[in-house]
Amino acid sequence: MIRISVNVLTAIQMLMHKSIKYEISNEELLWSVNSSQIDTAWIIETAHKCKWIDRQNKAFQLTSRGYSLFANDRTFNKDILRDMLYDYIISFCPAWSFKIPIGRNEAIFIMTEDEKACFFEAGLLDEHPDHSIVEWWDKLSLIIRKSSDERKSQIGRKGERLTILNETIRTGVQPQWISIDSNLAGYDVLSRVSREDESVLLIESKASEANIEGAYCHITANEWHTAQNSKCYKFYFWLIGTSNKLATIDPYQIAPYIPTNNATGTWESVKIPFSSFLEHFKNTNIKDGDLL
Repeated sequence: MIRISVNVLTAIQMLMHKSIKYEISNEELLWSVNSSQIDTAWIIETAHKCKWIDRQNKAFQLTSRGYSLFANDRTFNKDILRDMLYDYIISFCPAWSFKIPIGRNEAIFIMTEDEKACFFEAGLLDEHPDHSIVEWWDKLSLIIRKSSDERKSQIGRKGERLTILNETIRTGVQPQWISIDSNLAGYDVLSRVSREDESVLLIESKASEANIEGAYCHITANEWHTAQNSKCYKFYFWLIGTSNKLATIDPYQIAPYIPTNNATGTWESVKIPFSSFLEHFKNTNIKDGDLL
């Protein structure tokens, strides 16, 4: 993926407009009218991924979104640039895009100078933003936040599935998947202590795809209350990757990280870094293909 720049976005806009003007519907013909230095194949792929064109074999046609951006000799103005940036971010999800819900400066900080220039030219970095600028950032933030939440949910579910399989292998009995029915129980999986000991073991599963330095989880007050009031309770921390590493953590090991309530305030969740339990992580050799 080529990083965006004003020149790149301009090249896409110009080539798409030419496809309308000269009624070009064959991809190979676009090469002959592309006067920019940007690779035609990349322009076509980007336009397709951003849903500006539909493709079938070597034929293509602009979508309604594509026409709204590139038809009628429209000048490459701030509105078009904003729309193109919006579509590009939603389609390609560059690394800095996940910083946008925190604030635009947080995203801008890790962009290249060319990427920053796109936002500057679009008027999206004005020191005193008007309603349209604020609305653009807020709309994008909501979509990115939703996408991020969905991804976190998928990772969490994968951690639970890993826990189910790990417990089935460890105890010889498939445990109950509690969180699939309710998130209010204070634990995810109902297992047993061992093959020989049928005593109840409650497990709260936490998972991350980040490396050990960047991985963390949130433990809720409800989970901690359940852990404190259970005879046998474990936290399973999963580092999801090629080997799916697992750290099995007892409540007493978590206790130093738990905040206390003061006055009329009560805590709801606490962020726990996986790196605090580095020595506890072990390879499980459970592969994705092993999961149900």
